[in-house]
Amino acid sequence: MARVISELGIRLLSTVLAAGDPNPTPSGALSAPPPVIDPDRVTPGNWGLLAFIFLLVVAGLLYFSLRKQLRKIDFPEDPPPSASGTRDMEDSPRISE
Repeated sequence: MARVISELGIRLLSTVLAAGDPNPTPSGALSAPPPVIDPDRVTPGNWGLLAFIFLLVVAGLLYFSLRKQLRKIDFPEDPPPSASGTRDMEDSPRISE
């Protein structure tokens, strides 16, 4: 088994080394003008649509999970009255003008 893997590795390495130039220039590339791309016709395509739908589904699941967790919390109806009464406003820092 190890011999088969090593022979495969040697073949793969020799194929990569024999490939030649890693950045070949196609023939006639310097004489042909580059294609003109119309920016009004460029769209995200099917992968963009699938990614958008996936994000919508994930956001919906997170919303419903958050609602479920918030329902478990027992919020008091009215906050307990403070012992100081109206002194809360007197003790608060004031902004001098």
